[in-house]
Order: sequence, then C-alpha cells, then structure tokens
Amino acid sequence: MNIGSYFGPENVILDMEADDKKSAIAELVDNLVRIGRLSDPEELIEAVVAREELCTTGLENGVAIPLSRLLKDSAFRKRLLDAPDAGAVVEAIAEAEASLE
Repeated sequence: MNIGSYFGPENVILDMEADDKKSAIAELVDNLVRIGRLSDPEELIEAVVAREELCTTGLENGVAIPLSRLLKDSAFRKRLLDAPDAGAVVEAIAEAEASLE
C-alpha cells in the first residue's frame, strides 16, 4: 500500500501533545475534523481503539504510521523525526515508497 497517496502536510502532526494512546488517537481524529475530512469523530475513535486492541500501530522511537514497513529502516525513522515541517515528512515518505517500487 502506498500510504503517501492518502495524506498531505495538513494530516501530519509534528509535535503531538498526547501522552497516551487514546489521547493520541483523539488528537489525530480532532485534526481530521479541523481540516474538514471527518464529521463523526466519536465513531472513528471507537473504531481505531478497537483496531488497536487487535494490533497496535504505535511504534517506539516517536513515530507511528499504520501498516508501514518503512519504519523498520532506522535511517528513514531518523529522517522523519528530524523533518523541519510536515511537507518534509510527506516528501520523505513519498521518496521512501518510490525506492521500494
């Protein structure tokens, strides 16, 4: 799956305030509401929490991308963590995915 095609810089939160999984999910969902991509946040939060109980998306080292094998590469994770802005995050993902093709 090419995750880069599903989001742009407006979907990236560089400095999340959440300090636990449920708060992180709520913060991400609130961002989707803010940018006009979602109208029923409670339903999505419930679905994501249920999915997380089956298999977590969270990853150590400060980065979480659902179902992404890219995060196994420590150089890629570092590039994400060092990204100066959301556009650089999206660009890094697009370049990494292109190298897999």
